[in-house]
Amino acid sequence: MAKVPKSDANRRARATRKQAVEPSPTEDEIRLRAYAIYERRGASHGQDVDDWLAAERELLAVGGAEG
Repeated sequence: MAKVPKSDANRRARATRKQAVEPSPTEDEIRLRAYAIYERRGASHGQDVDDWLAAERELLAVGGAEG
């Protein structure tokens, strides 16, 4: 088994702790935000994936700002 440099191990440990402190948005939260984006755009169809990704980005940014 290969040894992991301490700096890599520390970085992974910090990332794991950060994820535990800053939970990801739930699927329901993303769905509600994506629907709000869809409505704001005038409820035009065909951009559901873009709406979902925008909602996810917004919620992740808000979660990161609170931490």
